Amino acid sequence: MAFVCGVVEHRAGSPLDKGRWSWPFGRVDLGEAELVAYSPIFFGRFAVRLRYGEIVRAVVKPNALGGKVRLQRTAGGGDVTIATLGASYLQVADVLRDHGVHVTGP
Repeated sequence: MAFVCGVVEHRAGSPLDKGRWSWPFGRVDLGEAELVAYSPIFFGRFAVRLRYGEIVRAVVKPNALGGKVRLQRTAGGGDVTIATLGASYLQVADVLRDHGVHVTGP
């Protein structure tokens, strides 16, 4: 299952930690064993691969145009936020729940 979205890779101690920058026209592919977030216009050069077991928690937050899901990784990895227009963020959250990830929020 794949979604068009904004993808923010948070880096502790940097301006990007606040989620002010997103890959343009990002995509998230939700596979059987892992989630892959990437920017197709850069031919997959910038990609984040997360096995579902690496995700400690997912926090879901709706907003006026859609919503976002912040994925909190195990120690050693920065968080990743997936922002979508419409209700696609809820589908992402449902897939994460199906793979055993603890999801908080709607």
